[in-house]
Formats: sequence, C-alpha cells, structure tokens
Amino acid sequence: MTNEMKYLFYLFACGVAGEMADPPSESVDWEKLIKLAREQTVTLTVASALKNSPDTGCPSNIRTALYSELIGTALKRKIRQDKVFSLMEKMEKRGIHCVLLKGADVARYYNMPECRISADTDILIREEDEQRAYEFLRKEGLNVEPCAEGENHANCRNAEYGLIELHLRAWSDEVKKYTFKGNGLNIKDRQIEIDGHSVYVLEPTTAAIFLTLHLVKHFVYSGINLRILMDMVLYLKNNKDKIDFDCYTSVIRDLHYTNLLANLFEISVRYFGCDRSVFPSLDADAKDSEIEAIIDDTEQGGWMGMNKESERWNVWVYYLREKKLSENSSISRAFAYIKRMFSRIREALFPSVERLSKNYPDVKRKKWKYPFYLIHRLIFRVGKRVVAGKLEESTVPEDRLPNKNERKRLDLLRDMNVI
Repeated sequence: MTNEMKYLFYLFACGVAGEMADPPSESVDWEKLIKLAREQTVTLTVASALKNSPDTGCPSNIRTALYSELIGTALKRKIRQDKVFSLMEKMEKRGIHCVLLKGADVARYYNMPECRISADTDILIREEDEQRAYEFLRKEGLNVEPCAEGENHANCRNAEYGLIELHLRAWSDEVKKYTFKGNGLNIKDRQIEIDGHSVYVLEPTTAAIFLTLHLVKHFVYSGINLRILMDMVLYLKNNKDKIDFDCYTSVIRDLHYTNLLANLFEISVRYFGCDRSVFPSLDADAKDSEIEAIIDDTEQGGWMGMNKESERWNVWVYYLREKKLSENSSISRAFAYIKRMFSRIREALFPSVERLSKNYPDVKRKKWKYPFYLIHRLIFRVGKRVVAGKLEESTVPEDRLPNKNERKRLDLLRDMNVI
C-alpha cells in the first residue's frame, strides 16, 4: 500500500465523519493522492475533510480547485436527490411500491450526504409492477432501457434525474446462481423521512446483508473501492442495535465469505479508524498478507476495477468457469453456452425499440421505421466497428490461460475461499 492510499483512507474517513484531519505522518504526493481519490470516487468527501483541516499540508492550488468542485457539484447532487425522492413519492401514490437501495440509503449517515458521489440511484420495485413503472417513467420524461433477460435491473435516465437503476431483483441470474448459491434476498422494508421526503428503505438486517453481499459481488466481479467498503461499515455502525447479527453472520458463513469479511473488517479498523465492536464475530482471522493483497487490488483497480477492466472481466469469466465445472455436467454447460450465444446474437441483430432509440430517437414515435433503422445500424454502425477492429469478443477463449495479473487475482479469490 502506498503512503497516498493509506492517507486517503484516513482523509476519507474524516470527511465522512465531519472530523478534522491531522497532517500525514509520512510524505505524500498530493497530485497522486487526488488522482487516487478520483479513481476511488471519494473526491468530494476528501474535499470536505480538507476544508475542515487547514494544516494537512495540501497545496493551495489543489485545495482551491477541490473547494470549487465541492460547492458546485454538491449543490447539483442535492437538487437531483430531491427530484428523485419526489419521483419515488409519485410512484407510491400510483401504487408502484419502490424501495431506496445501497448508496442512496447509506448517504444519510455521511456528515455531508451530498458529497457521496454516485453514478446512479438504485430503486427496487416489485416484478409485477415492471411494465407500469416503465410506462410511468416514460411519461415523466425518462428514457427506459428495459431489464435484459437474466439481468436484475433496467436503466432509466434523463438530464433531470440522472441514471436510475430500477431493480426487479437483488441479483442477476448468474450472480445469484454462482456467487450466492441460488439464494435470493428476503425483502423487508420500512418507511423513513429523508430531508422532508417520505421514502421506503430496507429494514436494518435486510439492508446489512444486502450491502455486504453487494460488496462481495463487486469484489468477485471486478474489485471494490473505498466508498463501497465505507457504505457497509457505516451501515453496520449506525444500525448495530437494530441488526439481527445472528441472521447476518449465518448468511455470511453459509456462503463461505467469513475470511473475506474478516479481512475487510480489519481493514476498516486499521485504516478507517473504526471501533472493532461495530463488527460481529465471524470465527475467522484476518491475515496481514491478505489485507495487503486486498488493498493493492483496490488501489490498482480504481473504481470497481475500471483501471484493469479487461483483466477483471477475464477473471470473472475464469471464476464462472470454475464454478460451472464444479457444479454442472459437460452437456448442461454446452447447452448453457449455446443459449447465451444465441441470446447475444439475437440482441445484437434485433435490439429492442428502447435500445435502438439511443441512436435513433425517432423510432419510439414511428415504430414503422424500425426495420429501416435496423438495416442502417447493421451497415453503418456495426459494419464500421468491424472495419475498425473494435468489435471485440466478450468472453475468453476456452484454451486461453490466465496471464500473470489474472492469476494473481484468481489466487486472491482462492485465498479468500471465494472460489
């Protein structure tokens, strides 16, 4: 772990808690630290920490730039949050029950909630309300990309509300089957007030399990970042008297994620400064070597592994292969592969009207143009990508062995008993 990453842990924790930060005990490169903060999507919270801590040694030009960003972006985020909450209240009045998930729920535990950067707002609805929700959101001016087969959420967006991930289920089919052994999530929710809005959130035990397993999913799929780790920690800390930890630890043990969680809890104690009493006992010991490996994986990967996107995707493919090899026969694996292949071909050749409208907006009003736009897309868009050599295979050949970095990450997953 670099000095910059170590101090970033501390600064981020100070910003979340609204506490004054001490200067770094070791030399840090401030340009590198801020670059890391951006990669970890914690820039605004770090900016708020520096605003309250004039003696950190941060250069004045960096401090001034961060202040300007903090003021402008935080206000925009606050306005957008109010609009999303109002939208949820409208949906409830129309009988479409919706529950706020993940970061949008946890943000209320930040000293400055509007500083919690997020690319989207996650809302859970009932599967039976899917089409009604799509129709309502379209009338509200959002573009809706319906939930694809096997996935768990639709993407709904416009400039006013940003991206809303409309969840129908907790996990995609693949994640549910191979990462969580087919387990779903027993949804229980409750109504609370946030900034004058009445919204529903998951009840504490359900939310704690969901946030933890959401973190595990990202760790396996691509990697985690400081923000997603803090989300879990903050929720456990602020709801420790409301969470049924017997239920919580039972789920973690059944899925064999105790080693991973023990290390993540210890990281939070050492580098976020958390009180150890916040975390339940998991009957597993953290190891220094594994802690360093997780932190290095987080630092190098950036936001959810995006710095190493191709490698992380390949590791996910290898992970699924190992899971499928251990659970399925050769025949069932072959049928599953053929089904996925035809599904991808069908979606590529015949995208939905919603998906096609991203490049041909007119098709939503004049659906008779669909076949003409389909041909135009095939010739001029897909064809252009083929000529440019940008139409890449989205999987890894069966005979390709992992490279050095991919093997290192696979070894990390094995050390955590994730594979």
